[in-house]
Parts: sequence; structure tokens; C-alpha cells
Amino acid sequence: TGEHRLIAGRTPRIGSTLRNETSVACLTRISTTVVKGTSLDHPEAIEVGQFGYAHDRLFHFIDDRGVMFSSKRHGPLVQVHSKYDDDTEVLTLNFPDGAVITAPIKLTDEHVSTNFWGRPVDATIVDGPFADAVGTYVGRPLRMVRADVPGTATDLHPVTLIATATLDHFASKFDAPTEHWRDRFRMLFEVDGLEPFEEETWEGATVTIGDLDICVQGPIPRCLV
Repeated sequence: TGEHRLIAGRTPRIGSTLRNETSVACLTRISTTVVKGTSLDHPEAIEVGQFGYAHDRLFHFIDDRGVMFSSKRHGPLVQVHSKYDDDTEVLTLNFPDGAVITAPIKLTDEHVSTNFWGRPVDATIVDGPFADAVGTYVGRPLRMVRADVPGTATDLHPVTLIATATLDHFASKFDAPTEHWRDRFRMLFEVDGLEPFEEETWEGATVTIGDLDICVQGPIPRCLV
């Protein structure tokens, strides 16, 4: 895996070519979710700006202490699917039992700062049915917030990348379920055509995916889910 700093905003899409001084690969999957900790979507293309993809982890939950609450603390949260319509500002949550919660996003006047592993993310409390519904699902009171600057509520950096060969290598070493195996890593971009862990040799280099330029910063940790 690798963490990356965005250099220039563009629109990478499935099939885009990844290039650097030593490698050529192909973008094969994009993974994102509008509500942190919920199931992943796999769009064909995304628009990447200064802070990454604006809808990636746009919303997240905090507990009654103001601490971030995600699938790391409650694995079944990944079974909830979230969808957001930017034009109407309507959020929909689909639960595994078939229940559906949909409503316009209504921001309150209450502002908070969530600790993202030592990095503060400013956000605003969201009113409406979402926090109660998810709180009931996970068995504890929660509040939902929206990042004040879209794209800033990713774990460490706005863009992450992993090679398909790296995922396959891990799968071959562990007795793990094959279904949704790749989703466990929750990386923004997956690329094919590299050797296992080849992407971890790119620290300090610049890679291009289509017309998107990225400066590679180094590996990032992944949570056990």
C-alpha cells in the first residue's frame, strides 16, 4: 500500500494508464464511500481536486465523547450502503435488513473537530434521522457530521493506491474469505500490471494515472476489520 499527496487535480477513470519512470500499469478499480465505514462504491471515474475526491468520506460518525466511530469499532457497519445526491443534497442509507433511510442533509449550527489519528478534521453536526438509525444498528448513541472541507476526512492522505498483485499476495498467505477480500483494504485506486509490493518502492516519486499526477509519500497502515 502507499500514501500519496496530490499534485494536480484531474479525472482518472477505469482503464487509465499509470506511469512512472520504471512502471506501466492500468487502473482497474476505484473504491470510495460517502459515509466513512460504510460499504464501498466503485465508480467508473471520479474528479480529483486539491483534497482528493470530494465525496470520499464526506460524512462520518462520532460517539458521545466526540471520538470517531467507524467500521474499525463495529465491523458490521460495512454492510450499510450509503448514497449521496450532490444536486439535491439527499443522503440514503440502506441497511442489511432492507430498511432504507433517506432525507435531505440538514446542517446544524454546532461545529466539532474530530481527531483523525492526530490530525484535526473540522466538521458540522448533521440533523435528521441518520445518526439515530445507525446508532440503533450498532447499539450505541452516535452523531453524524459532515466535513467542512470536502475530501479532508480521509484517514491520512487524499489518494491511496494498491497493486492487484499485492492484494493477491496477501490473499494467498492468509486463510481469509474470498468474498469482498479486496474491499478490506479500502484503497482509493487499484492498479494491475505490477509486481507484489512494487508500489512500495515509489516513495518520493511522481506517478501519473491518466492525467492525474501524484507524489508518493510512503506506506500507510490499514485497520483490522
